[in-house]
Amino acid sequence: MKKKTEKKYIIKTWRTMKRHLRSFVKNDEQEDLHRFRTGVKKLRALLILGDSAAEDVTLEKRFKPVRKIFKQAGEIRNAYINQELGKAVGENTDFIREQQQIMKITTRRFNADKDQHSAWLRKTRRSLLKRIRPISKHHLSLYYRQQLEIIATTIKPSPF
Repeated sequence: MKKKTEKKYIIKTWRTMKRHLRSFVKNDEQEDLHRFRTGVKKLRALLILGDSAAEDVTLEKRFKPVRKIFKQAGEIRNAYINQELGKAVGENTDFIREQQQIMKITTRRFNADKDQHSAWLRKTRRSLLKRIRPISKHHLSLYYRQQLEIIATTIKPSPF
């Protein structure tokens, strides 16, 4: 994969990810938070692939501030999903109220840190774009072969 292609992908994914984060802060729409988290997962997958082709693991370490935002957003998302599942199952209202309270508190805390999140995203993006390296086809095939072997050993039935 060429360096130019990787940079384009990072820029495009980063732009949509940031747009969804800003939209969540303004509107509190859970779908925007979900799309932000999906974008983070996509970028992390690319960075893991990039680090597998290099001698040192630098990209994944540089992505750490974004992962912190991801985890904070995950607390909100988790409370929302628990709340929705509680409603669907007909769970008692104490559980639903508790999840609503958790969601309200974590959302308020998350929105209060929006300027810091923006700064972390900007700084991390610049750092990653400077350090991205091309990934050869050979490294791509080796990486996917290793992943397939891991999956095969996981699925393989035990001899007992």
